[in-house]
Amino acid sequence: MSETPSSQNNPPKSFTRSKTERRQDTFGSFLGQFYRGRRRGERRDDADAPTYYVDLHEPWLLVSVVLVLVLCVMDTYNTLTLLEHGGEELNPVMRVLIEYNVWVFFIAKYVVTALGLLVLVMHKHFSFLKMIKTHWLVAACLVGYTILIIYEFVLLSRIE
Repeated sequence: MSETPSSQNNPPKSFTRSKTERRQDTFGSFLGQFYRGRRRGERRDDADAPTYYVDLHEPWLLVSVVLVLVLCVMDTYNTLTLLEHGGEELNPVMRVLIEYNVWVFFIAKYVVTALGLLVLVMHKHFSFLKMIKTHWLVAACLVGYTILIIYEFVLLSRIE
């Protein structure tokens, strides 16, 4: 009974709210998630969950994705060079795209690779066939593309 009605209406300064809305969606808050996202690992209440999403990713994952995309561009160039020298595209879908337009082939190949990598990175803590963590599939793509580029360089060295 010692409290007066006026003290109930005026909360302490530590509990006052600011005029700006902190949950407002802005481009700056979107970009901020790339370096100060909150989830780096599983949440405490999801500690027993086998799969979870995170906001921040390891630097090796970014490097791997960028390298795979660079190797994808190199593969496109090498493929077109090999086709000029009598090579043959074995993928029937890509063969149709090359015959239609080279730029459509390039864009389709790049977009499919980029979207596949995006899905793998988003689900990096999920398991594939309950055996393989998805982030290892990104590393496998990097190794696979590296082997493909080396093979194409060997073929190109025999032609020229």
